[in-house]
Amino acid sequence: MVIIVDEEAVGFYALEGLSGDIIELGALFVDPEHIGTGIGRDLIKKAKRHAVDLGASKLKIQGDPNAEKFYRAAGGIPTGIKKSERISGCFLPTFRISL
Repeated sequence: MVIIVDEEAVGFYALEGLSGDIIELGALFVDPEHIGTGIGRDLIKKAKRHAVDLGASKLKIQGDPNAEKFYRAAGGIPTGIKKSERISGCFLPTFRISL
C-alpha cells in the first residue's frame, strides 16, 4: 500500500508471511517531511485491516527504535529486541498487535 500526496509517494507499508494467524509488518515508511501528518496512523490502520482480511489475529513488528511511541500508540505490545538483518550490530525493538 502506497500513500500519494501531490503525485509523490510519501509513505508505504508491506506485509510478509501472508498465511496463518500471524502476519509480519515487513515495512512501514513515511517520508520524514510528512511525519506527524497522520500518514503513519493511516498506514498502520490499513495494514491492520489488511492483515485481518488475510486471516491474521496478530501483527508482528520489528520497528525502528525511534518509532516505539508510534507502535505503542497503535496497540503494540513490546516483545523484546531482534538483531537487524540490514544494519550490522543493530538491535531493534519488536512488538505484537492483537487484531
